[in-house]
Amino acid sequence: MTVPSKLYRQIDMDDRTLEGLAQHGDDREATHAVEHHFYAPTSTPLRELCALATKLGFQPSSIEQAADQKGEEYFYCDLVSHTRLAPELVYRESLLMQLLGECYGAEYDGWGTLVQKKIGAVEQ
Repeated sequence: MTVPSKLYRQIDMDDRTLEGLAQHGDDREATHAVEHHFYAPTSTPLRELCALATKLGFQPSSIEQAADQKGEEYFYCDLVSHTRLAPELVYRESLLMQLLGECYGAEYDGWGTLVQKKIGAVEQ
């Protein structure tokens, strides 16, 4: 898949995530802790990615090791930001993450956050 195709695919995935959050009553104007997920076959690309991400204002998690269902080992980590979920801000961050993953040889596996309810909102 070409880089432009990956970027547009990422925007589509971002839209679906934002829609899912909205369906659960998320307040997009609230500040969210957004976790951007990465994995790689070795820890080296993740260490290099985390070093740059820190300079860009992201908070890296620790790099962990796991094995997939076939028993193959891989490494993973998150880069955390604190932001509103305005679509243009989400797109900007996720596209940056996609490109950083490409540059460092890590796979960007999307992002997630917890639903932030409006203060005083009533559950239905």
